[in-house]
Amino acid sequence: MEKIIDIANAIRKHTGEEKEMKVVNPSMGRGYIRMNGTEQQVWLTNNEYESTTRIIRGMNDEYQGTEDSGITHTHTKDGPYTSKNTAYGSIFIDQKCGEYQIKVRGRDMKFTLLNSTLYSQLNWRVSNVRMVLEGEKYKYQFKTLAEIFKAIEEDTQTLNETEENIRQQQAAAEKFKKEQEEYERRLKEAEAAEAARIQAEKEKKEEEERIRQEELAKLMEKKEKIESNLHQLEEQHRHAVRFIREQASLRLQPILDPLQNQAKFAHLYDGKTLVIDGGPGTGKTTTLIQRLKLLIDELALNDYRDNHPGFELTPAQQELVCKGDNWIFFSPTALLRLYLNDNMSYEGLTNTLSRTHVWEDYRKLLLRDYYQIAGTDMPFTFPASRIRDKKLFIGSHTDIEKQFTGFYIRYIKEMFEQIRQIETKEFAWKDTSNIIKFYCREIQAAKTLEQLIRVLLNFQNHDKLNSTEGEHSIKNITRTFSEQLTSAASLLQAHIEQDEACNQSVQALLKEWEATPVDESEQEEEEEIEETEEEAIHLSHEQRHALNRRLKALLRLLALRKYDKKARLQGKTKNCMNEYPSTSMKRN
Repeated sequence: MEKIIDIANAIRKHTGEEKEMKVVNPSMGRGYIRMNGTEQQVWLTNNEYESTTRIIRGMNDEYQGTEDSGITHTHTKDGPYTSKNTAYGSIFIDQKCGEYQIKVRGRDMKFTLLNSTLYSQLNWRVSNVRMVLEGEKYKYQFKTLAEIFKAIEEDTQTLNETEENIRQQQAAAEKFKKEQEEYERRLKEAEAAEAARIQAEKEKKEEEERIRQEELAKLMEKKEKIESNLHQLEEQHRHAVRFIREQASLRLQPILDPLQNQAKFAHLYDGKTLVIDGGPGTGKTTTLIQRLKLLIDELALNDYRDNHPGFELTPAQQELVCKGDNWIFFSPTALLRLYLNDNMSYEGLTNTLSRTHVWEDYRKLLLRDYYQIAGTDMPFTFPASRIRDKKLFIGSHTDIEKQFTGFYIRYIKEMFEQIRQIETKEFAWKDTSNIIKFYCREIQAAKTLEQLIRVLLNFQNHDKLNSTEGEHSIKNITRTFSEQLTSAASLLQAHIEQDEACNQSVQALLKEWEATPVDESEQEEEEEIEETEEEAIHLSHEQRHALNRRLKALLRLLALRKYDKKARLQGKTKNCMNEYPSTSMKRN
């Protein structure tokens, strides 16, 4: 049976060779199976293997040989591979050890999954390692591959030191035994006058031996605890510091969790509509992208058809589906559209920019290009309830462009003018705030969109150009604020949990909030808090997580109100302050 260190060494060796060979289809998981009485490792990859050998033909198209392109697509020298888009790969992703029987390229295959390990590999760096071993109820999780070796090395070193201390104590005990024997021999030969003194010396040595035995027992107990810790690494790392989400979930996630993978393969061309529902950061968009790739991938659909007899697409229909340019994807924001482009390209989708649109922009393009209409007094929004009784016009769009440019410049100026009015004299970083206010004044002086963009770009690049400012740089000020906000929220949460009556009331309030819709302004406040933090905590209870998130949003608003009179408490945050005005929240 493989151990954690064996699996880690195998992954380190394989990914290191992938880095040396610069493969274009790197691994993202490893399974260890038993098939036909033989155990072997199988590597999980993002895509199917593609040949890098080119056939050379003459002027008359006659075969003259082959030529290697020099590019390694998939590393297969230390074991077979399988794509994540196959039924074989899905078993490794589910991470449930046991016996399986599937079809691989039309052939029956029966095997036993002994262990499964999934990981992310970006820029040849292995991270987010998740490991399941046969016969163990825990799922092991590590931030990086190096963390596994470090934890085992530290505990092994401590165990060796403890064993060395035990050997020293045993040697001391053996020495004492010899001394005691010598003492007893001399005692028999001693004169009666020395008997009292020798007896006292014996009692002293016995007391020293008793102390040594007690120390030896403590060391043995410590050794047992260390040995137990070597088998409980998963418990130690379950409570390690890490955000469940990173930067509003805009991250690469090549491997889906079992529920996401189940949604990815559900209802493929069976005439039923699939709805993927979940909260922020649960991986809905990532699941949609991988499902889209699956829906138009010929090899993946062939594998699905082999393992699902009820698959209804005919070969002609499947050929039409797999053309690759018959899809469109709508994004709610331009920022998410950039994320979609990166992840779609990683999944092998092509022409993603031309196939992905922001719905608001696409709707306006339809109105402009197909219907040639626009509102008269709402130049950039088209809600049906507001334009139902409005007159619409047909003609040139130059006026709309001018109106939008003017609207955008006014909006940016108003936003930065509010920032400029905030009082910052009492802060240690007041010099940095003066620089920010300087850019705010420059923005007020801009008259054209080109001038405004130039000032905004200079403002954006300022902190990069002035990184030598040290602790008072814009990035460090933001980081310090985030750390203080986290510390204050944790302290306040501890006070609430110590007060049983207050804690019960707060928990009841959280349950009430869960049953009510989330206001958009409150959601934006919580998202702003999450975007400013670089680390997060895996909490043991969802309500403690929700309370901590609410406290951060509340403390942030209370701090902002002191220096910005326009900042207002609203929604659930305001109700919370009105209902609990005398709690430890006020004291903090």
